[in-house]
Amino acid sequence: SIAAGIAVGLKTQNKDNSVYCIIGDGECQEGQIWEAFYTASKRKLNNLIFFIDNNKKQCDGNTADVSCELDFEPIKNLFGFYFQRVDGHDVDAIDTAIQNAKKQDVCSVIVLDTVKGYGVPCFESIEHNHHVKINTEEIKKVFSLAFNEINDRSDDIIDWETAYKLFFETQEESFDKHLNATAINDEKLDSIIKELELDEKDENSIRT
Repeated sequence: SIAAGIAVGLKTQNKDNSVYCIIGDGECQEGQIWEAFYTASKRKLNNLIFFIDNNKKQCDGNTADVSCELDFEPIKNLFGFYFQRVDGHDVDAIDTAIQNAKKQDVCSVIVLDTVKGYGVPCFESIEHNHHVKINTEEIKKVFSLAFNEINDRSDDIIDWETAYKLFFETQEESFDKHLNATAINDEKLDSIIKELELDEKDENSIRT
């Protein structure tokens, strides 16, 4: 809905910017997605391109099990959109689809057929991988895979172990800064406890 609103605003201001909206296939169960489609169709928002990440999974399971097997093909005739379907892992195919969409006088939908966790075998193999908790060894394995692929495509060789260490040192530094920024000193804590008029048991619990 926000993307459709931005596209309408740009049209109103006679600006030729393009708006890109990425939505998940599971997300398409929500009403506001279809409301946005109706608006885009009614106003012929050819400056708006919807990408549907069709990975067939959502936060609580497989999309087909939670709702139904979603068929996006009818969108073309239902809303009069320019419809394309591409391999969501093929950057060149996506770029070509975008260029095709920009030549149209109606709103476009590009369905990206994808695999959730693509490129990382330990993620791909997990059935419910919308939220994933992994241990340190798995994280190292992921870093190794990612940087090996980068090195295969680049002349600049990156040592993944150095990158891994730098990443987590940066994360720890950021976390420490956050803790220092949000820390409550003893004086402030005394003031809060006094203001809340807590009994001894609750006061000890808070201080702990």
